[in-house]
Amino acid sequence: MIVGLRGTVRKVGLDHAVVGVGGFDLKVAMPLTVVRAMPPAGAEVQLQTFLYIHEDVLALYGFTSDDELFMFELLLTVQGVGPKVALALLSVIPASELRGKLAAGDEAALTRVPGIGKRTAARLVLELKDRVGTPTQPGEAAVSSVDDELVDVLIGWGYRRAEAERVLGLADIAAVADAGARLAAATARLLKRE
Repeated sequence: MIVGLRGTVRKVGLDHAVVGVGGFDLKVAMPLTVVRAMPPAGAEVQLQTFLYIHEDVLALYGFTSDDELFMFELLLTVQGVGPKVALALLSVIPASELRGKLAAGDEAALTRVPGIGKRTAARLVLELKDRVGTPTQPGEAAVSSVDDELVDVLIGWGYRRAEAERVLGLADIAAVADAGARLAAATARLLKRE
């Protein structure tokens, strides 16, 4: 899985950038907040990425912070929310603010985003209110007590970061002292949901 890239900006579009990596040029879709922060063509850039694979779609999404990537992955866990809706939300509401609005249950703020109706806003709040964690300051990574190595293992096994962090953060699993036993408990819980 492609989780990041470092390369040269070839061009910046309205909702994406083309980044040259080795001998390849990759089109990376991104929120408008990230597009506006992109350096000019010819400059070096480093992005954290999410590779989206679904039926006949293969797309790469890029972010400049852990918080943006975390929120994008978390949004995708909500039924009916795909990459376009997640990008729209992060384009209008920066990740740290979105985290706060979800935690506060501010459905009205979410409905101001094009493509987000009352039902979708209500579903987002219902499913994510208790999962978004503590709001962070711009540039500050989300505070998490989850063991990063275990998250990386689960990502390597094909689970999304948000899904891995959620299950490892569950009280009964987080209370297990041994890392191996914690990983086994988290895996069992994830397999039960499939």
